[in-house]
Amino acid sequence: MTEPATPPAPPAPAAPPAPSAEAKTERSRGRTTGEIDRGATGIRIALTLLFAIIARVVELLLTVLVLFELGFTLVTQQPPRHKIRDFANQVCTYLYRVTRYLTYNEAEPPFPFTDFPVALEAPTEDYDEAH
Repeated sequence: MTEPATPPAPPAPAAPPAPSAEAKTERSRGRTTGEIDRGATGIRIALTLLFAIIARVVELLLTVLVLFELGFTLVTQQPPRHKIRDFANQVCTYLYRVTRYLTYNEAEPPFPFTDFPVALEAPTEDYDEAH
């Protein structure tokens, strides 16, 4: 009787290719490992502290705007003018951009390092009819 043939041994797995110089450079910059360069981290910390202070100032400005709008409405019995509402809307959008930067949801720092943001939504045109 003949013995059953044993299957041949599987070939040894090929060694992974050596990383290219470009891949090594990318890894050293932290792009593959998710690490951030120490210099970039220091800048980010400084900008985060700066924008945390700016956010508090902008919140104070919004509080003043709201009080002004309420006072205006109380005195005139009309909604605030479009210019003040547009300005308040832009300030809200700016605070939104600052908050996104502070929470690492935006990599590019907001104004004054970029242009002042355009309002995300226009103020309601038919304010009188809506309320």
